[in-house]
Amino acid sequence: EGFRLNPYNPCVANKMVDGAQMTLTFHVDDIKISHVNPAEVIRHINWFKSIYDTNVRVSRGTTHDYLGMMLSYSNRQVRILMTDYVKKVINGFMEDIRGSASTPAVEHLFQIRAEEERVKLDNQRAQCLHGTVAQSL
Repeated sequence: EGFRLNPYNPCVANKMVDGAQMTLTFHVDDIKISHVNPAEVIRHINWFKSIYDTNVRVSRGTTHDYLGMMLSYSNRQVRILMTDYVKKVINGFMEDIRGSASTPAVEHLFQIRAEEERVKLDNQRAQCLHGTVAQSL
């Protein structure tokens, strides 16, 4: 319906509606619509519902949970928090994660262990590690 993909980010699309920019951000089946006129947002939500599914979950107001981020809009500012998402990732890891570090750049960061010192993870631990890394990106 006239949206143009952002050349710098293919998960963002824009179009002018009534002289103001409407922006869609999307990831798989999650879409965030922004426009100065709430009636235009509703019109486009209804358009999406007519195409994809009438059972679309809609979040309206100043606070939204989008892709693990809590977005809070007020006073022409947005506050982005991921505390709950990070806790969920940490709690979902199969081993206890504790401690802190002033930086992840430890002296041995780029050193590779000798072949005889390497320990291969079993499949369950490898899948857990890869899943946690993917969630952290």
